[in-house]
Amino acid sequence: MNYCIFKLEFLTPVHFGASDSARSLESAGMTFCADTVFSALCHKALRAGGMDELIDTAKRGGLLLSDAMPFSREDFYIPKPALPATKHADSDPSLRKRMKKLRYLPLSLLPGFIDSLRGGAAFDPAPVRTGFGESFANEKVSIAREADPATGGAKDAEPFSVGAFRFEDGCGLYFIAAFTSREIMESVARLIRLLESEGIGGKISAGFGKFRLAEKILLDGSEPEPLKPLEAMLRENAASHYILLTSALPREDELAPAMENAQYTLIRRAGFVQSDCISNPVKKRTQYFFAAGSVFGQTFEGGLCDVGIDMPHPVYRYAKPIFLGVNV
Repeated sequence: MNYCIFKLEFLTPVHFGASDSARSLESAGMTFCADTVFSALCHKALRAGGMDELIDTAKRGGLLLSDAMPFSREDFYIPKPALPATKHADSDPSLRKRMKKLRYLPLSLLPGFIDSLRGGAAFDPAPVRTGFGESFANEKVSIAREADPATGGAKDAEPFSVGAFRFEDGCGLYFIAAFTSREIMESVARLIRLLESEGIGGKISAGFGKFRLAEKILLDGSEPEPLKPLEAMLRENAASHYILLTSALPREDELAPAMENAQYTLIRRAGFVQSDCISNPVKKRTQYFFAAGSVFGQTFEGGLCDVGIDMPHPVYRYAKPIFLGVNV
């Protein structure tokens, strides 16, 4: 596989529903999962007449995506991995408490984190950036289109809140894509550029989620020195542990082997169908995926799940993983 990093710098606030909340409108997550970007790419490909090709490419494993993860001017971050400790060294209880609160680790500090699990020096979370921006509530007012049946007059306007997130200067999101050919990579890059002005995530019709593709970094040996360990881990196929970078789901025949010695958390995936074939929003089937940061003793392939309910065509949710191989 060939690997590429896509760095997105956001020009407006974003609305990504928090994965642990069913109240997606009021919640404000900082990142989005791979199924979100895959769905957005499919909509752009549909307008360009290439959606079937994109779906077929993903089905056969020619395109893999990670979840979106934060970056700063200083580093790229990955979800804090649920790696087990092979040796338990004495450490300050306050350090352990701060470690539990971390959601992301910078790539530059991952070797030290892994070494601490082998019984090396205790990992100090103090240098780890924990904020990449701020969450806030964007107040809106809904205007009723129908008359109030009790009075016959217009319904009162009702205020509501939309959770949003604004990135600090120099911070944004990146995701990793894997391709079996350069042509697939260039096709995906074109679709991402088409998405820039429309936006990604929720409430894009209200101006949320607009971004620019700040950089496209091929991991082919010519990448900057700090990213070379990332490429090595992506290509590692004989590791003791594999860190999941994509909220993903094994196929039914892969589930039992994947669960052996796994350390994982689950994430809820839901949402609504966007289709020209329907006039009103229809819910997708809710699923629970392994969350990015989960750790497995072996890899799995996953697939594309049809999550449409009584739809005239398939509605796919992306569930194929990218892993980092590490030895602990």
